Amino acid sequence: MKAIYHIPPSQYALAKSLGFTHVNIYWDATAGYANSELRLTQAREHGLKVILALDFLNDLAGALQFLNQADLFSTDLIYLPDEPNLCAIKPQDLLLLKYKILQINPCLQTLVVLSWIHPFAGYENCADVVGFDFYKRLYEASALALPFRIEAFRAKHCGKICGVPAVKYSPAHVRNQIWYWRLQGIRDLYWYPWTCSQEAAADLKKNGHTDWPLFDVDRLPEYQKELAYRAV
Repeated sequence: MKAIYHIPPSQYALAKSLGFTHVNIYWDATAGYANSELRLTQAREHGLKVILALDFLNDLAGALQFLNQADLFSTDLIYLPDEPNLCAIKPQDLLLLKYKILQINPCLQTLVVLSWIHPFAGYENCADVVGFDFYKRLYEASALALPFRIEAFRAKHCGKICGVPAVKYSPAHVRNQIWYWRLQGIRDLYWYPWTCSQEAAADLKKNGHTDWPLFDVDRLPEYQKELAYRAV
């Protein structure tokens, strides 16, 4: 899997050319599920699989109804509530949600992403794929400790693991992150995000400086070169 967050449909063709296999589709509070269905169709037209994030926390019935009607593949992923270990969402709540999704379609697979900031224990097997986000520089102590934390998690987790790196700092950092994860035996990556400019704007407003690129990936050719790596 080679996936990316927050990509507009207008950039699906470029994502496909860079070798991405999955794009994420978020439920839109304004357009509702009709917009999700449209984006799903557009992704299919470009030969892309999807990571589908629905409003499970605020509209469980609507989200499950959409899953029941959507044309999904077994290679698509259903995105469970983000960073549950940071947001105090209990593992048993994720397991219950996973069970409800499988009741609708037993072929569907789930994905949950855990925050590196908080402990991982207890979230083993809460989803078919568990991702670990990490957006810091690779020479920091937290980067050195993370592989050991993930290895401890793997000992109890029966599913797949993916890394969640950032399109941040520099093109060289993107390249280094690929090897950082591969050295852990993790080749499935879910990059955050395509819309770097939004992260940069929020950072500048809050802190007066930013380590995020000022433009989105489609306007960052040097980043594109690094993101065009082979996923297998």
